[in-house]
Amino acid sequence: MNNQLDYSMKKLSRPLGKPGVPKPYQAESWRSETSLSNLKASTDAMQDLYLANGHGLDALLRSQGYATTADQIKDRFTLLLDAWPQSPSMVALLKTKEGYRDLLNVYNGLEYILFALQDDVAPELGIAVGFNATDGD
Repeated sequence: MNNQLDYSMKKLSRPLGKPGVPKPYQAESWRSETSLSNLKASTDAMQDLYLANGHGLDALLRSQGYATTADQIKDRFTLLLDAWPQSPSMVALLKTKEGYRDLLNVYNGLEYILFALQDDVAPELGIAVGFNATDGD
């Protein structure tokens, strides 16, 4: 999940570019105008993975006595998905200041979840998350 969050944030950071200088054609699926709907589908899948019908990380946190952390992550997923921009395309949003702000809010929501996993969940559950956490060791 950590890796998927990181990858999703990269899918957003490239088209966001630097403030005032977006790069809309760096967005995944920009030609089909589905970049944002694809990212939302990935975020929905991450939420499903987190919850896993009561058998996921959310349940594990709760069983270990970390219900507050579990609630914070669950609530952040809900807030993020409820406030998701209606446009299926990042390109259209990057053409306006309001759209750019909406995409920054998506990025910030994903970043909050990523930091919660690294800074709260990992230590609470005794998991080491490092730069080579996915190298197969």
